[in-house]
Amino acid sequence: MYYTLTGGAFFEVRQKNADLYARITRLVRKWAFASISDVRPRLFMRDWVFGISFTDRRSCAPEANVFLTGLDAAIYRLAWTPVTLKALRERLPDVSAEQLEACLQELIDRKLMVCLSGRYLSLAVPVK
Repeated sequence: MYYTLTGGAFFEVRQKNADLYARITRLVRKWAFASISDVRPRLFMRDWVFGISFTDRRSCAPEANVFLTGLDAAIYRLAWTPVTLKALRERLPDVSAEQLEACLQELIDRKLMVCLSGRYLSLAVPVK
């Protein structure tokens, strides 16, 4: 067993974990490069009367530019603070549970929202 310093973190390395160490090293290098790059990983949004536009500069982004309207935009606006599915149903009584859950899952799949401990949260940072 030996220790090494890579990207500001100590990693314990054993022969049987060499593949894991190599993967972690690649990820740390990628993270370090992203932190000094001119293009920082960010998710911005602008809220317009007719919808919400997003600019996504994260490496995990499925799309660089997104525009939400209608129910998707309404749900996104309601989740600027963590909100439960029950609270969303109460605020959107005309929307079926299936439709609401499908929209939420789509927003999560597009990496614009997360669900943690049963609460949904919009991720983008508003800009003017």
